[in-house]
Amino acid sequence: MKLFTFVFAAALAFSGAISAQNLTDRINVNFPNPVMVNGVTLPAGEAYIQVVRNASTVMLTVRSESGEHATVLVSRVNTADSENHDTKVILDQKDGLYRLNRVLLPDHTALQVLDAQ
Repeated sequence: MKLFTFVFAAALAFSGAISAQNLTDRINVNFPNPVMVNGVTLPAGEAYIQVVRNASTVMLTVRSESGEHATVLVSRVNTADSENHDTKVILDQKDGLYRLNRVLLPDHTALQVLDAQ
């Protein structure tokens, strides 16, 4: 089956509003559909993504307004994109399920979700 990628940003449809507070620390997002993160299905609606760093790893903790949360290991990657862009959350859709794929930051950094398999 085809893999569809959806980009949710402040100006996009589906009320995919994202704003950042201290861009590398916390990202507020409004998911229009339930999203799976590391095996946990988070409901549609308000959520935030917290970037958690330590000496050797970077993780994202995604917490919904209703309290459900999941943490996933990510790899920090520089993007070749030469344009400045807003913070974006990239979701993949396959078989009707949305999954967190990566977070793009304005400093041309991507936080790519690593498969747990």
